Amino acid sequence: MGPSIHQQTCTCECSVWFHQTVDVTSSLTQLQLIQIELAKDYLVNKHQYVVVAGIISPVNDCYATKKYLAPSKHRCEMVKRALKPLNGQQHWVHLDNWECLQTKWTRTLEVLKHYHSTLNINQNSSTATSSDTVSLKLLCGADLFETFNVPNLWKDSDIEEIISNYGLVVITRKGSDPWKTLKNSPKSHIFAKYEVTENDRLKNCF
Repeated sequence: MGPSIHQQTCTCECSVWFHQTVDVTSSLTQLQLIQIELAKDYLVNKHQYVVVAGIISPVNDCYATKKYLAPSKHRCEMVKRALKPLNGQQHWVHLDNWECLQTKWTRTLEVLKHYHSTLNINQNSSTATSSDTVSLKLLCGADLFETFNVPNLWKDSDIEEIISNYGLVVITRKGSDPWKTLKNSPKSHIFAKYEVTENDRLKNCF
């Protein structure tokens, strides 16, 4: 596991949100599912969170990428099949196609805001006496995390709000260096404000 970046550590219910694109040659992989399980274990064991759900949100068809992006209906179907119930047990991770259904590509921060609002509306309606707030984390690979340094791709204000209001859980991968992004990059001044923890046992798993 790479860095976990957040404003403070607390005990609360938490839904891990995993933003993932599926291209024409690959569906949701076993490694990506393991990634989500590792993130859950990390939050539960390291920070005493109660993880209530995982959300996979395939990117909108209008997302600008040099790679061929399969139509969202096919990418969603691949995710559904990967998450089929096993032995009658529903997977704790589920697909949400809200992002795909928008008429244009939606910035990551806006997608997080939507899911956070929806989760807490559902939480309050299901337990009328509960005042607990479900928090949300963005789970990503180090390759996505390093795109924070790509000029004109991410707004500094978006990065700041994602970290301060939600938090990041980053899985390291071979060939990636999220610590460089944290400590020696044009965005270092943003990350320096927040608490960063690391799980050495899971470092460089991917």
